[in-house]
Amino acid sequence: MKFIHIVLCLSFFSSISLQAQVTEIIEDVKNTTSNVVEEIEDFVEDYQFKRKIPKKYDNRLEAYYTYDYLDPDNLYDAWKSETIGYYRTVNKEFNYHLIGTLHQRYDNGFLFEAGFTRIWHRKIFSDAAFSMGSDVDYLQMLRFDFNTYYKFLQHENLIASLGIAWINYHDVHEDTILRAGLAYYYKRWIIEYVYFQNRSNPGKVDTSTNQVSVGYGQEFKHWTYFIYSRGKQGYLATYLDIPQEVNSKSYEITLKHRHWFGKNYGPFLHIIYTNLDQVYEKYNLSLGLFWQF
Repeated sequence: MKFIHIVLCLSFFSSISLQAQVTEIIEDVKNTTSNVVEEIEDFVEDYQFKRKIPKKYDNRLEAYYTYDYLDPDNLYDAWKSETIGYYRTVNKEFNYHLIGTLHQRYDNGFLFEAGFTRIWHRKIFSDAAFSMGSDVDYLQMLRFDFNTYYKFLQHENLIASLGIAWINYHDVHEDTILRAGLAYYYKRWIIEYVYFQNRSNPGKVDTSTNQVSVGYGQEFKHWTYFIYSRGKQGYLATYLDIPQEVNSKSYEITLKHRHWFGKNYGPFLHIIYTNLDQVYEKYNLSLGLFWQF
């Protein structure tokens, strides 16, 4: 009789264990099926979208108008500018751009920029830009930027970057900016962090800025970016009889949106709020159109 009880108990516990294993297997199958269905849906959506993608466009034109309102407005007039840019894809490894901007403030000024992007290797690429401005105090005389990017992970969707920028102004000032960043791409999302370290001369005034951005979208559909940066802006005020270091806290909030209304054209919008502590608040609005051909 004891033997029968033991056998029955073992059978009971074995049944419970087997039932638990079956339940676990069923849950695994459900999760796997759900993941497979999700992947299939993403594949179908991407496939249907790619079928609608027009031929590859090697050229893009952009034109936009920018208006800046500064507070206090009794100290600063509104800033306005008109910009036109041309972007050219030469081949899979190289593209370049040319941009011209006419600024309208208390003195009118013109800024020209030329730049390129070069893919050196499947995992490595760089971009560079050179700009020069007319002889007004709010534009740089010369500026040069260079950044290099490296792709990590199996899907190459984690990108680290290092860069340097040099700015020479029309007075005695110049800035050297070091840049380090990390961007993660996941499906239609882009999350990026960038650190900037700036040295202003004369005076060796060091300041830094942290920037975080989140982007969402897809090419030929739409792109939306939210960007937040916070740090300091500093320089040596050489126009004073006794030069003094100026170092102001600042933060900036940016919202960007680009939308394809047709296969190769659409509008874009930039809204930027800048707060330079004890100096001014700036409200920036840019409206533009782009055309790919």
